[in-house]
Amino acid sequence: MQALPNKAYIALGAALFIAFHGGKDTPIAGTAIAEHYGLKKRALEPTLQCLGSKGILDSIRGQGGGYYMPAPENVSVADVVSCFLDDKNPCDKAFTEFAPVMMDALKPGLHDWLQAMSKISIASLCEKLDDSGVPKMGEAVLDFAI
Repeated sequence: MQALPNKAYIALGAALFIAFHGGKDTPIAGTAIAEHYGLKKRALEPTLQCLGSKGILDSIRGQGGGYYMPAPENVSVADVVSCFLDDKNPCDKAFTEFAPVMMDALKPGLHDWLQAMSKISIASLCEKLDDSGVPKMGEAVLDFAI
């Protein structure tokens, strides 16, 4: 079950991918992420640019450029996700008469969830990936399947 808007989910995945695989000396191109996951670059790039405009990602232009996260220990899951949450009615025209009551009912839970997510840093998620043996980009992946 996906509880986040699609853009927020993609942004969190992309931010984690960049923090885990990249750095200032090894920026990750949006194209590399798009190719790795079969996403459309033109759909991913505005998400990355938004994270850049919020100061979550930095970018290096030109050949060998891309995105990196300068301080993943200072970026929380809530920081990334909140860039893509808004107070608009998610159904646009459907249920408009119910939207104010539904949004008021959901706000406390969302607030509590964001509070909890603000305690989880991107760096701590990268540590969990390392601990679980997820290979870095370019590392050989051993497969013992027969």
